[in-house]
Amino acid sequence: MRTGCRARGETSEAADSRRAAREASHPPRTLAGSAVTNVAFADAQQLLEELGFEEPRVAGSHHIYARRDIPEQLNLQNWRGQAKPYLLRQLAIVVRRHDLGIEGSK
Repeated sequence: MRTGCRARGETSEAADSRRAAREASHPPRTLAGSAVTNVAFADAQQLLEELGFEEPRVAGSHHIYARRDIPEQLNLQNWRGQAKPYLLRQLAIVVRRHDLGIEGSK
C-alpha cells in the first residue's frame, strides 16, 4: 500500500512538478469555495457592470451578461436575494482567465 503522493519510482522533483501543474489548472480554493457565497444579487449585478459587462437580455430568472471582447456569456440568477454561488464561481473563472479588473482598484 502506497502512503505518499509519488508514483512508484517517481522522484520528489517530478511529483512537485506534477503537483504544480495540477494546482495551476484548478482555481484557488478561496475563489472556488465558500468565499463567493452570500453575495447580494444587486452587488453581483453591479460588479458585472463595473467589469464592463452589459445585460442584453433576461430569460426568465436568468440575467444574461456579455462583453464584446469576451466570447463567454455570463448568467446570474437571483435566489432569495442572493446570487447563486456556482454562477459566482464561474464569474471568478472568467475574471481570472481574461485578467479583468476594475479601474481605480488595487
